[in-house]
Amino acid sequence: MRLINSKFFQSRFLSALLNCGVSPSDTVKERLDKQVLTLLPVIIGIAAAIWGTIYLLLGHTLSASIPLSYALISFFSLLHFSYTKSPRFLQVSQLVLVLVLPFLLMWSLGGFAAGSYVMIWAFYAPLAALPSSTRSGVIWFALFMLLVAVSTLIDATLQEQVRAMPELAITIFSWLNVTAGFGGIFYIMLHYITERDNISSDLRTLNADLESKIEAAVVENERNNRIIQQQSKLANMGEMVAMIAHQWRQPLNTISAASGALELKIAMDKYDKAFFSSNLATISSFSQHLSETIEDFRNFFKPDKQKTHFTLRKVLESAINLNEALFANAHVTLEKDFETEGRVMNYENEIIQVLMNILKNAFDALHEQDVREPKVHISLREKAPDRVLISICDNAGGISKEVMEKMYDPYFSTKSIQGTGLGLYMSKIIIEEHCNGRLSCYNSAEGACFTIEFEQDNGSGR
Repeated sequence: MRLINSKFFQSRFLSALLNCGVSPSDTVKERLDKQVLTLLPVIIGIAAAIWGTIYLLLGHTLSASIPLSYALISFFSLLHFSYTKSPRFLQVSQLVLVLVLPFLLMWSLGGFAAGSYVMIWAFYAPLAALPSSTRSGVIWFALFMLLVAVSTLIDATLQEQVRAMPELAITIFSWLNVTAGFGGIFYIMLHYITERDNISSDLRTLNADLESKIEAAVVENERNNRIIQQQSKLANMGEMVAMIAHQWRQPLNTISAASGALELKIAMDKYDKAFFSSNLATISSFSQHLSETIEDFRNFFKPDKQKTHFTLRKVLESAINLNEALFANAHVTLEKDFETEGRVMNYENEIIQVLMNILKNAFDALHEQDVREPKVHISLREKAPDRVLISICDNAGGISKEVMEKMYDPYFSTKSIQGTGLGLYMSKIIIEEHCNGRLSCYNSAEGACFTIEFEQDNGSGR
């Protein structure tokens, strides 16, 4: 952003002078306020040095000492400001000097007319106080008006007692005070307004850039989430294949044994109607079980297009059935405590996906910790009349604080090579962003507990 617009003030020296108190950590507004404050001793100091020199040449030593002392004090104030970068001392000293000294100079010269209305320069005090606060500017303006009133009361006395300057000098100084004084005021206001407009323009440009970057980031984030969701789905498919193997192993063994027994009877030419009927019924029953298992897995991978009415008890039973063989083969006890049906209107398959992931995590934790009597406790209860809560707790010893802080991060996993680090990340997104629920975790006395909270549907369901 351009801080100095005037060609005159774009010179290297004056630009450095105006920015002498600016530090790299300053905000844009702080820089602008410091520049406006620095303009005060720069503009008035140059004029004061010229005015004081002329007064000396005219023989008014006392009057000359006032603007010259201002120029000297302002010089040291700017040095202090450049060193400390703190505007407080410069601000206070300038406001006092700028307000008081022009009136003292005017009084020493003989009042309003004889002093060439030098009190115009005192108006810089309330002008310089305005950037700090409106209240501060009003106070200093009131002090300015008070000194004007005092000057009015003593003007006649000053004209009688003070030796006046030549008329030509008074006329020249009057013109200089009016033009230079108001010219400086105009430049300060112009500088402040121009820089404020530049700031507003830069902010609008910055906001436009930020909006476009945010839009691009949102699109990229959505794309990444779709990729992650697909990766999570593929990881789940791999786990599903393993679960199908667990689910089908016993039924296939039973079917194989039954068909083998029938073949043996046929080979021995021994037909037993009851035996054949029994084995055929067994084959048919387990074939039906295999078909239902495939249907359960097929339904699990169906994308949910819209919310439907269902009970959480039903989806819990489905998730348990899909994991039953895996848990049974590892001798993990599944404890169920369903106090309610938990009717909701939501995305059924997405919730099953989350339940499957949490149950698999519990199974993995029990396996890794080699728990002697592994168990998973699954409960469903009403938390409030309109809220229902699912809890899935294991006895694997719990989750460390370090893991608890990161476990919802994408690609964070404690399962070394086998883990994708997507399960809990996607579970969090599914429950809290898609299903308007709340997923949380805490450590109980025995192990980790995951809770999922939903709003209960009290309307009519299917």
